[in-house]
Amino acid sequence: MIFCVSIDLDPLRCYREIFGLPAQERADPLVERALPRFCQLLASLGVPGTAFVVGASVAGRDNASARRAVKAAAAAGIEIANHTSSHPYRLSAMSEREIAEEIQDGDRVLRRLTGARAPLGFRAPGYNLGPRVLPAAIRVGVRYDSSILPSLSYRVVKAAALVALRIRGRRSLSLLGDLGEARAPITPYRPDPARPARRGDAPLIELPIGTVMDLPLVGGMLAMLGEHAVPWIARSLRKKKFVNLELHGVDFLDAKTDAIEPALARAQLDLRIPWKKKAAVFAAFIGEMKKSHQCLTLSEASRLSW
Repeated sequence: MIFCVSIDLDPLRCYREIFGLPAQERADPLVERALPRFCQLLASLGVPGTAFVVGASVAGRDNASARRAVKAAAAAGIEIANHTSSHPYRLSAMSEREIAEEIQDGDRVLRRLTGARAPLGFRAPGYNLGPRVLPAAIRVGVRYDSSILPSLSYRVVKAAALVALRIRGRRSLSLLGDLGEARAPITPYRPDPARPARRGDAPLIELPIGTVMDLPLVGGMLAMLGEHAVPWIARSLRKKKFVNLELHGVDFLDAKTDAIEPALARAQLDLRIPWKKKAAVFAAFIGEMKKSHQCLTLSEASRLSW
């Protein structure tokens, strides 16, 4: 039985886009702050992990601190994977050329930064693939994808949130996506590239994000439920063949420590929880999962016979 831990380093800009908040002209410290905290957590537990990095977050003169953080993580054994060049939430609705450029540019920037030779693993923004994203990833040579979230509950809540924002006069850039992808397999499989929720013969492996009773197994859920819920969640997953915990950079930030603007902190509720308290919940959960599962990076998991 396999357990994987990953972190999506979505820029804070992405959360403003989700909630329809105005753009902010300020430096984004997410990578340089969240990634070292993630690495420290995993090192303390002796667990490997995967970091999905947005290419634009480490490109350019203003992102030297973020580049240093990614290089340090890679040197410490963290797998660095591709989360596109600019994290467009509407990636699955873009043209084939635009999708290809997002994946290729993200891969190129990260491989140059880390010295990796082979194309990296991939995760699409917003858990949406559609019929064009996997074919583009395959052409790049991606060895695995970990974008599918087989949770109908998540899609229902997301749809309600999008409607609520629209009623309030806000325009979210988030995309609901294909509801069929919520019914994808919960264990690793070879997908049909044009219908990624179905099994097929793609030359890559899909590593779905974990769920608990159809709820996403993500850092935000663990943080909101708290440490007292960890033993129950871990017990419910003890016999699962594959468990894929997805954390996010904001899981390792909080409004007070990291000077997050009030509007974003009000919208993203878990930013109100001290990041060290959230990290303690994650540590407790990962520690429980270590008792029943072998801990691997997503790349290592993709090489197994599924």
